[in-house]
Amino acid sequence: MRYSIATPLSAIFFGVVLGIAGGLPIQVTLNGYATSQCKAKTYTHQLVSARGFWGDTKHCVDRRYL
Repeated sequence: MRYSIATPLSAIFFGVVLGIAGGLPIQVTLNGYATSQCKAKTYTHQLVSARGFWGDTKHCVDRRYL
């Protein structure tokens, strides 16, 4: 059998592409979760937005730490 370098490189490439493409819907889901959590805790927490790899990231932070 002949060894081909294309097989492991293509596996790594497709894994990276799937990982990066899968991160966007995960980030959107986490942003929605943080938004819903902060709506329930309006007096003690605040929704903070920061720039991340897949766009804006939202975090629900206790006001004591701001």
